[in-house]
Parts: sequence; C-alpha cells; structure tokens
Amino acid sequence: MDPIFALPLPAIVALLITALAIPPIRRLAWHFDLVDHPQGGPHKSHPRPIAYGGLAILLGLCPALALAPITGPSWILLACAAALFCVGLVD
Repeated sequence: MDPIFALPLPAIVALLITALAIPPIRRLAWHFDLVDHPQGGPHKSHPRPIAYGGLAILLGLCPALALAPITGPSWILLACAAALFCVGLVD
C-alpha cells in the first residue's frame, strides 16, 4: 500500500484522542492552577485566564506516531513534540 493512503488513520486517531482529552485535561489544569493569566504583558491578548492545552495534543500524537508509516525512528518526533510541550508550559 502506498504510504500516502495510510496517513488518514493516524490523523483521525490523533484528532479523536486530542478532542476527547481536552475536557478532562482542562479540568485538571484549572484544579492545579495550570492556567495562563492575562496580566503579564502586552502579548497576552485574552481577557481571562485560559488553561494550557499542549498536553492533549501530545497525548494525541503518541498513538498517531505508532500508527503512522514513518521510516526511521519515530521517537525523534515524539522527543521534539515533548520538548515543544515543555517550552510551551514554561512560556
């Protein structure tokens, strides 16, 4: 099978897992006060605190990488995604 035809399944899996993970992760973020508060500088354009959402994206990426027809080590993509998640959390 051509690898291009195998890409929709991982994309759909990532979308579904991310969409299903957002509500519980959002509740946990509010519970543990892992929210971005707007008072902090001119780059904060939202009027009220919002929860960080990178964890849901990372959770959706993990199984999608397992299903994707990637040639080479997929752990590199996962490590880069985890690093971006950490940078976003600190930022």
